[in-house]
Amino acid sequence: MHPSSDLERWRHNLPDYTRAQKDLRLWPALAFLAGQLERPARASHLIVDEAQDIRPLEWMVLSLFDPDTWTLVGDLNQRRAESSHRSWTALTDLIGGDWKDPVRLDLGYRSTQAIMDVASSLLPKGQRRSTAVLGRGPRVIVLSVAIERAALVQLALRSATSMWNQYAPGSVALIYPHPRVIQDSLRQLGWESEPGSRWRWQPTGRPAIPGKTPEFTLLSPTQARGIEFDAVVVVEPAEFPRTTLIGNGPLYTALTRANQQLVIVHDKPIAPRALADALKRADPNS
Repeated sequence: MHPSSDLERWRHNLPDYTRAQKDLRLWPALAFLAGQLERPARASHLIVDEAQDIRPLEWMVLSLFDPDTWTLVGDLNQRRAESSHRSWTALTDLIGGDWKDPVRLDLGYRSTQAIMDVASSLLPKGQRRSTAVLGRGPRVIVLSVAIERAALVQLALRSATSMWNQYAPGSVALIYPHPRVIQDSLRQLGWESEPGSRWRWQPTGRPAIPGKTPEFTLLSPTQARGIEFDAVVVVEPAEFPRTTLIGNGPLYTALTRANQQLVIVHDKPIAPRALADALKRADPNS
């Protein structure tokens, strides 16, 4: 078929503008087209957070601001998409211009040393942070369905409730690759959903009292990006997605959402092997 015919067919299959506005996947394209029609005001400096996951079309949108200088902040080990760049050099080559060498942060500001030691086992040795500003902190807790003699969901909920009792009024998250699988069980066990992926226990026959009844946030690995909690329960590490390009990024991200306490609940053998070995070193008696 003639190229112009291919283009014409593609054009006629495009959704109308009203429908396109409701499709989040098309927003970068709409933003780029809008920028072509009317250039945005020029920026002297542009700061981009979570830069490891910005897609090529989104970089084109940002480039419309034509900044004199950029600051890119991100962690390539927390990549979530196959389209992510493998190095900062590859990314800056896409943007163009002259760039200084990347500045690496060796200090960890979010999590304790105990959490960092376990999570960093998923990273190449040269990329592991050596010092946590928060200090050593409590050891990472590992709970096995077989040893605790409880179903996976029940054990995860028991852990989340225990963490709430320990860190209230702080925040608690439960991170699992398949959160919808847990939601039906939550309702059957007396938990109610609230805005922001939060769940609160509803005592039978009594209304839940904010701040007085256990609550936690249920998230997928993707939803957990960029958020932090006092305590985090990570469920079934072996089921977290892993590919050649993104590696163990989703699992590494989930493990590092905790500020003070990390709990790992599992039924399947803990994977990858590097994580299992790190947990064994952290607690040889486990």
